[in-house]
Amino acid sequence: MFIAALVLPFTAQADPWFNENFEGWTVNTVLTPTAQAGWTGNNSGTSVVISNGDNHTPGGSQSLYIHDTAAAYTPSATYSLGETVSAGSLDFWFKHTAGTVSYSIGFGNFALGISATALQIRNASGTNVQSVTYTSASFTPGNWNNFNISFDKAANSLVMSLNSTVILSLTGQALIDSGINLEASQITFAAGWLGGTNTAAYYDDISFTAIPEPSTWGAMIGLGALALVAWRRRRSA
Repeated sequence: MFIAALVLPFTAQADPWFNENFEGWTVNTVLTPTAQAGWTGNNSGTSVVISNGDNHTPGGSQSLYIHDTAAAYTPSATYSLGETVSAGSLDFWFKHTAGTVSYSIGFGNFALGISATALQIRNASGTNVQSVTYTSASFTPGNWNNFNISFDKAANSLVMSLNSTVILSLTGQALIDSGINLEASQITFAAGWLGGTNTAAYYDDISFTAIPEPSTWGAMIGLGALALVAWRRRRSA
């Protein structure tokens, strides 16, 4: 029992990086280039605010609201991870409310584009490398939709789900050929991605989980082994 207790803390587990439902924020807070709780915003000529309107998700009564008011702008909200992550999972809820369905979710090195009919995967240079139409899962612009994006650079894997249904699985050589660098340094939500105006949407219940790399697992196992050896030596002394 004691040995198990020693080794258990060193078991590799996914690391919850952040969870955000915006319930603790003041309504109508404007996100600006000055960081607030890890978030920054590009709010020039646009709206990037914390809102309590039209929100019915499990997260409560408040959400992030991004509204593109002019074709020349692409309003965005960014959460900086503080370092580069090569394996992780992003989960969030999204509701389009006005204008063209034209949004992107960026990771610093690759991005997911959302339109009314499809998802697009783009590399760091903005080139579209994969498109998936909404044929295997329902997407309704006026309703709340759940997206999950999981990536693993070492395993060459990128999997995306819409409302709990997998709609894209890009792995192996196909992913290598796409030129996508599966490393995330930030999470950016942007509107007006395709140049549409009056584009508006709510985002809520955003969570990002980093997955330990194999090298991290080895370090954890090594530390666990050292603790076990030290414990045995104390018992035999």
